Amino acid sequence: MNRKMILPILLIGFVLAGCSLKSISKENDTLESIEVTKNDPKEVEKILASDTDYTGENYTNIDYVEEKSQTFDFNNSLETLKKYSWYNDSVILTFNNDGTITSSIIQGRRNNIKTDTYGTYSIHDNILQIQIAGFENRPTIISNYSFEISSITSNVISFKDTSKNPEITLNLTCVSKL
Repeated sequence: MNRKMILPILLIGFVLAGCSLKSISKENDTLESIEVTKNDPKEVEKILASDTDYTGENYTNIDYVEEKSQTFDFNNSLETLKKYSWYNDSVILTFNNDGTITSSIIQGRRNNIKTDTYGTYSIHDNILQIQIAGFENRPTIISNYSFEISSITSNVISFKDTSKNPEITLNLTCVSKL
């Protein structure tokens, strides 16, 4: 009895397998085929440029800083911080008018920018107070800093917080506003 059942099951299996192979080949026929030869490098460049998954570059925060470095006129006011974005050797910080600080990281491409809320700030005379927001896994931990200007060049403002031991320094390089 088992032999009588095996033959029809095998026939049904072969028929179903043939149908699935036929549907796979139909799917492949509908895909756009691209023919590239090693004699046509311009065509390869065109295809790679049109491919959204291909980065073609490794663009980072440092590249942005090198391209978009700015000089500024300080005018004895920390309000200058709001006019530009600032690179702190890690992320690009933007001091928003509403008292929040946004951090930005450029990840591989010029238009692939990840932004997060970095914290809040307030300005009192020439003192910059920053409250850094906690991270997702530790949302209640907040760091408070009270920075005073230690030096200014044409494109860098250096701050120090002497209330911390050891002293905390913050160097902000001026770049075009993100």
